Amino acid sequence: MVEFLEFTVDKFTFRVATDRWYHEAGIWAKWEGLHVQIGLSDYLQQRSGDVAFAEIKPAGTLLSQGEEVAVIETIKVNISLPSPVAGRVIAINQAMSAAPEIINQDPYGDGWIAIIQVLDFPSQMKGLLDAPRYYEKIKREAEQETKKIMAKGIQSDRIVIVPCSGIGKTYGTVSREAAFFVTEELRPEDTRLMALSKLVLGDDEARSIVADNPSITSDACKLACATKMVQESGGRVARDYAVLDVYRRYKQFKPQGIAELNEGGELLAQALEDEIAQVVDELKADAEGEQNG
Repeated sequence: MVEFLEFTVDKFTFRVATDRWYHEAGIWAKWEGLHVQIGLSDYLQQRSGDVAFAEIKPAGTLLSQGEEVAVIETIKVNISLPSPVAGRVIAINQAMSAAPEIINQDPYGDGWIAIIQVLDFPSQMKGLLDAPRYYEKIKREAEQETKKIMAKGIQSDRIVIVPCSGIGKTYGTVSREAAFFVTEELRPEDTRLMALSKLVLGDDEARSIVADNPSITSDACKLACATKMVQESGGRVARDYAVLDVYRRYKQFKPQGIAELNEGGELLAQALEDEIAQVVDELKADAEGEQNG
């Protein structure tokens, strides 16, 4: 039975399986003779969010250590996964095509990514971390980030950004990338990201958050699922965006791609980010004016 090292930070518990090695980016490597099975650590999958799409290099692909072996798409961000070892891909987890969320559900078991044939794994260990060192690394990172958040103060009146899921759709990826960048980079102290899936599943905490705070939604299609779910959860949609309408304002950008956007897609996402950030500023200014008035 696999043993784990565990720690808890701000109600989140992270586990590190002790029977494998870890790339510093959070990819584990389990050595079995000439084969190495790889996957995402519990810490990486929790930090990345719900996995919606996984694209893995096919069997037969030759990889060097650190070279991209897969790309995953989540509600928060698209992530390029480096191979922890050099070798040849001999098998990929076929379950990923139909149920990539298994990475979140069982990261150290059924959520494995691929199996790589290696000639000399011991010689590659020097580029990896053993379980205790990886445990200390992520524990330190999580604690430092929590301290930063506490120092800033957690605001209960942050504006909620709700992108659509739009799985497998270019506009869906544009929506999620814009929402993530606004909440993580442009306006992190004034906004919070909400996964649409939590509202769909009726998560009580998620519904309470959107009911108590103004929301900005962005939808990839005419179904407008993000907007509808916020309203059905008792929330107020302060501004709703349809990515198609945004594209019509910036027709010079030609978005393509799902797991990874092309240049046109990235530029369209940036345009949406800027518009959302401007609305955030307007809503905050209105709220401060009401408090001072």
